[in-house]
Amino acid sequence: MHPELKAQTVIAEKNKNDRSFIDPANFYESERNSGYKNTGNALYEIIDNAYEANASKIFIAAKNKEGTNQPESLAVIDNGTGMPKDFLHTACKIGGTHRPSANTPLKRKGYGRFGHGLPKSSISQTRSFSVFTKNEEDNKWRTITVDIDELIKLNTTQLPLEKEANSLPDFVQECLDENFSEDKTGTIVVWNKCDRMTWKTDEAIRNNLGWRVSMSYWRNLKNGLIINVLGNQVKPIDPLFIDSSCEHVESCGPNNTKAIEYETWQWPFKVSSEGEEKTINAEVRMSRFPPRFGSKDGQNPPVGRNSSIRQKILREHNGLLFYRQGRFIDCMRHIPSEAKKSRVFQLINNTLTCLLKL
Repeated sequence: MHPELKAQTVIAEKNKNDRSFIDPANFYESERNSGYKNTGNALYEIIDNAYEANASKIFIAAKNKEGTNQPESLAVIDNGTGMPKDFLHTACKIGGTHRPSANTPLKRKGYGRFGHGLPKSSISQTRSFSVFTKNEEDNKWRTITVDIDELIKLNTTQLPLEKEANSLPDFVQECLDENFSEDKTGTIVVWNKCDRMTWKTDEAIRNNLGWRVSMSYWRNLKNGLIINVLGNQVKPIDPLFIDSSCEHVESCGPNNTKAIEYETWQWPFKVSSEGEEKTINAEVRMSRFPPRFGSKDGQNPPVGRNSSIRQKILREHNGLLFYRQGRFIDCMRHIPSEAKKSRVFQLINNTLTCLLKL
């Protein structure tokens, strides 16, 4: 018998009474590789949910492995409206949502489209996550824990029952006591077994996540949203460095070189939804960065230790920046191959950067 056929025969015998559409073990492992570029992009999904639940403050806290500076658990804590009873199963289900809008873009009111954000972003970073929530009618937190290893062991896709929480993880309770003592509602997402985070230490998370959150949610932060990353409250950073209410616009350390602002214009494009076609305007902003704009001293090239936070942002976001409803979505670094002319964005001393706001 051919080896391939022999292997298939073994699986056929094992699964002869199993006609489910999804194989749990393979499904969970494949979903862990869901395409998030880094831990920050995964956390954006949780931050989005908090913001859409009318949270005014969002704290990211961590618990380190004993005797190390390496987080084993990470929590996103907000003071939003919380979720109603029996909704946690939907929130933790891949594809679970109360606002599906994949095929109805004109009706979309929030960030979400498919209901994948919370569960897929979580399992991309951890093998077990818990969600706690409390709304204005609750006296106690309600919770559910999704543990991939447990689901694989049981060969099931059925989530456990929602239940009242007798207590919260110690590091979460400590953060609540210090920063949410006046808040009665909210949601907490805890990554219990972090094993795939991009940044391995608490200091690395602060240094690498902080400025990315500042840039991704700069409009929300500018309007009063509080986001705290492991004890540091982040401040807004306009990636074009032209909004004077944001950080590093007038100067960055001793370097007082300023970006050169270009006129903003509207870019119309058509969107089809449920047989209706409507013209939508994207706001296009542009700025130009003079030589040595990204250097710390303003006198020498922005390389090595002389690179400032400005240069970090320019280097990682070299292209067209797309924002939707105020939140950074992606950076187009190359013009698509089907375009009439091929172009590649190059980061040089005089850089023209464009930001699209949809």
